[in-house]
Amino acid sequence: MFSYDIELKTGDSHSIFDLNTNSRINFGKSIKLGNHVWVGAHVVILKGVEIGDNSVIGTSTVCTKSIPACSLAVGIPANVIKTNVTWERKRIEIKNIAKKTL
Repeated sequence: MFSYDIELKTGDSHSIFDLNTNSRINFGKSIKLGNHVWVGAHVVILKGVEIGDNSVIGTSTVCTKSIPACSLAVGIPANVIKTNVTWERKRIEIKNIAKKTL
């Protein structure tokens, strides 16, 4: 599930060269998104990143490295703050959650 204003950047927009060899050093790389991934608003996912199944990427996060499956990642750069999570599109009322924890 994607929110809005998300950037998937498989390249760096401009070429960067090694002056000694005159070789390009910043080639593009694919991005891989797993199944059942929730990407929040204003997220940037950079080249070479893989987001594992069932993960959540929080609002305004910049993913510079891969995120394991079933993880919650936030921040600049992205940091996994919780593992062993999943998510559901259906909203659950707080009163129902409170009953489950009693």
